Amino acid sequence: MRSKRDQFGIAHLALLAVIVIGLVMGLTGWKVSQAIKSADSQNKTAADATSAATVPISSSSGSTTSPTATNPSSKPTGSTPKKSTSTNNSSPTPTSLGTSNSTATVTPPVTGTTTFLADFESGSYKPFGTPEAANYGSTNTAGAVTFGSFYMDTSIVDKGKYAGRSVLTPDTNAKTRAEVKVARAPNLGTDDYYTTAYYFPVGWTPGTVATSGFGACVTINQLNWQGMPGSAVSFQAHSDHIVVALQSGWWNSAATPQYQWMSNADNPTNPYINVANMYAVPPGQLTLGVWHEFIIHAHWATDNSGELEVWHRIKGHAAWTKTVNMPAGIAATMNYRKSDGWMPTSTQDKIGPYRWSHSNLTETFYYDTFSRSTTFSAAAAVIQ
Repeated sequence: MRSKRDQFGIAHLALLAVIVIGLVMGLTGWKVSQAIKSADSQNKTAADATSAATVPISSSSGSTTSPTATNPSSKPTGSTPKKSTSTNNSSPTPTSLGTSNSTATVTPPVTGTTTFLADFESGSYKPFGTPEAANYGSTNTAGAVTFGSFYMDTSIVDKGKYAGRSVLTPDTNAKTRAEVKVARAPNLGTDDYYTTAYYFPVGWTPGTVATSGFGACVTINQLNWQGMPGSAVSFQAHSDHIVVALQSGWWNSAATPQYQWMSNADNPTNPYINVANMYAVPPGQLTLGVWHEFIIHAHWATDNSGELEVWHRIKGHAAWTKTVNMPAGIAATMNYRKSDGWMPTSTQDKIGPYRWSHSNLTETFYYDTFSRSTTFSAAAAVIQ
């Protein structure tokens, strides 16, 4: 039997063991707690670093936000930026037509109407009137006019299947021409937006001798022609450019000058030129072997409230280049007889080649897509 002393010693040893075990367990728990806290802290630090490195790109201004100051060397690397929730409703700057930019260009709706269209797609000259050409019955006048021929052509066209083709033979003593025309009203005070297209074959020249003040040229259209000696507004084609000729306001056949306002870039020695030069196609830019397309705006007036604008492009290009801008306040766009104020109640739009005397070459000339509309957008829709 153990003594009381032995029993007391055993009890003390048991108590000491319990204390030691408790201390060991408490120390272990503290280490585990500290390890968890350390892991949480490391995870938070990593998350903060990631947040600083992936700055969103704003789409409201189109610019990229700079990296934050907390990490100036950081850059977005492969992360997908969040879409901005900005309510900025400002429209982007439109992209010019004819560029290769991937941004889609919104085409504005067509306004206005087309009042006349002659694109030869009927397979005939109609709705033009009978061509003024030898093969359609026009009779030559010796020493005054020699008519060329008019044909429908399917080999060289601007739009569709057909175009008009005129062929002029040389005549050193008379004017030569082969034109199509349509009767119309003068429509003073209104606006017309024409479309028209011309093709000059490779090697083309006007085929005239520069004996007149206009140089070597061929007139290719006469708009709202009133039957007076020349149209108030016309295009004159030269070997490398097209001039817009103007002779408007009052007309006085018995005096000099015959017209109140005049412009012709190829007649610089005329002392009565009083309106700045106008080019539908500037010098050096009349490319041969391609279609040249035009939109022509005229505000018809017999006083200086007239307006004239021309846009040009080469077929296949989307963009229009404005080459002529004569605003109101400069000149008229129509004529009246100075002696009594008379002007006709019926006029004509004419297209096709008209050469002055002294032509020395045979000339072939193509034209297509002639129309008259009330707005630019309606005209552009015709020739798009």
